[in-house]
Amino acid sequence: MINIILTDAIKRIENEVKTNPDDYADLDAELQVLLLRMKAFRDFINSPTLEQLEKLDSDKS
Repeated sequence: MINIILTDAIKRIENEVKTNPDDYADLDAELQVLLLRMKAFRDFINSPTLEQLEKLDSDKS
């Protein structure tokens, strides 16, 4: 659920900046950092846990 919210928020920010670049010119660096952090957090949430990786490894054996 949080993944969907983060992905939607990232897309909205990116679209807003593309649509109105002059309005966000002074905030561009801060927005890029925010987007990178949001994407990293989303990727962290989606990454498997150690237990899931161990189970996957044991299932392959």
